[in-house]
Amino acid sequence: MDPDTLRQAFEPFFTTKAPGRGTGLGLAMVYGLTKQQAGFVHITSEPGRGTTARLHFPAITEAPWAVHPRRVQDEVRGGAETVLLVEDEEALRHSATRVLEAFGYTVIAAPDGPAALECYDARRGSIDLVISDLVMPQMTGLQLHEALRQRGGPFKFVLASGPAGREVAGRDATDPAIPLVSKPWELKELLGVIRQVLDR
Repeated sequence: MDPDTLRQAFEPFFTTKAPGRGTGLGLAMVYGLTKQQAGFVHITSEPGRGTTARLHFPAITEAPWAVHPRRVQDEVRGGAETVLLVEDEEALRHSATRVLEAFGYTVIAAPDGPAALECYDARRGSIDLVISDLVMPQMTGLQLHEALRQRGGPFKFVLASGPAGREVAGRDATDPAIPLVSKPWELKELLGVIRQVLDR
């Protein structure tokens, strides 16, 4: 990256990708999560030579906790319902799809709000739950929720967002009536919220 680009690397919504190909939230989320742990991020970059990112965290002085491995499958339940997953980050979309399918769900994945509306209209009667990222290009998760509500069909909805995404959207922007699951995904939390909403 050139110096001007490097100076803006952590700014929310700043991206050098083509429209519709990126949100500009990746490094903003990395920065936010690292700061939460009292750390900092240092990036060096030169055009033609590459980029190096170093994440620095405080040293741990306490003795490590004893680890007792547990099978996640023994703690949470899957299901056979159909889930519409709306996530603009391709890697997260694919990983969440694999996890949900491993727990028995049928997953329809969409990269943004408009694509999700097309999927919903095409398979309205078979979709049991919508899981949507909060901050996305073209349409936010809340805007998608409102668009689905106006369609009049019954639907269950879960929002997903990391701390940086919630700051961008505004702390008061999320509807307390809509369940919110944290990103990066905590498997137990994600599967638990899904079952709670579907079992209501």
